[in-house]
Amino acid sequence: MRRLSAAIAGLAATAFFVAPVLAHHSMSMFDTSKEVLIKGKVVRFDWKNPHMYLIVETVGEDGKKQLIQGEGLAITQALVDGLHQKDLPVGAPVVMRANPNRSGPGKTVRLLDVTTQDGETLVIDTIAFEPNPSGLFVNIPSSAQKHTIERLTLTDDRRRLRYESTVEDPEYLGKPSSFTMLWDYRPDLKPPPRSEACDLAIARRYREY
Repeated sequence: MRRLSAAIAGLAATAFFVAPVLAHHSMSMFDTSKEVLIKGKVVRFDWKNPHMYLIVETVGEDGKKQLIQGEGLAITQALVDGLHQKDLPVGAPVVMRANPNRSGPGKTVRLLDVTTQDGETLVIDTIAFEPNPSGLFVNIPSSAQKHTIERLTLTDDRRRLRYESTVEDPEYLGKPSSFTMLWDYRPDLKPPPRSEACDLAIARRYREY
């Protein structure tokens, strides 16, 4: 899945996953092979069953303001995933990641997650993964029940980024697994020469074993 944090670099945020797990209607109107980012502010948040709807004001390709409606999950599942109605107040700046509507721009989209501003930590809470033969690690599969929570926080000196990740998958893991690492800000490092670039044939070799 594309990293939402890359699209909002510089924002400290919390991401709340809002994609429907059990749809009450066909998803055929959405192109699930594509993802779009919609940046704007909350105009209305309809906290209703069977699907909640988030309406965001954004700027279209023509430079004019437009309203985009995103369809999410039911209230019960939203609460399980940690989303509450107060988390998305009117006027809040957000970035929606969604599957676009096959009918084109301006139509209702299928929400995958929503990022809002909240303190000094970026929290990315993600579910609805596709099963993957190496979804947990090389040759360690994951199921559709995989759930990850990633937290990124700058250190006090603003020169290091603390990354914490927790993954759950009841089909393949007996308990949640977590790890933490620190990333240094190193503007002095130069990119490797092209002769040291990634060899795609070598990168794909793991598929052979």
